Amino acid sequence: MMWRDIEEAARRLMDLFPLKAAAGVCLLSLEQHALMFLAFSLLVAMDCLSRWLAISAGMLPKIDGALRAVASGVESVVIKQAEALLDAGGTMIRG
Repeated sequence: MMWRDIEEAARRLMDLFPLKAAAGVCLLSLEQHALMFLAFSLLVAMDCLSRWLAISAGMLPKIDGALRAVASGVESVVIKQAEALLDAGGTMIRG
């Protein structure tokens, strides 16, 4: 059964051989264009990555300031809640 499949594949390979040979020559002539397109695509990808990194690096000080503001806000809320609990109960929890 496997040999029949191999024979069938060999017969199909020889069908329209001149057309397949001409298509192969055309594809070989386009090899340089394919390599140039690949190089250009990699260049565009690296450019996008570098721009994204530059934008992200520019946003880091803004994010850092926002995180510090959130941290100080959370800290002040926790301190106020602790003071309210101490004022309400007047007791200390000992561990």
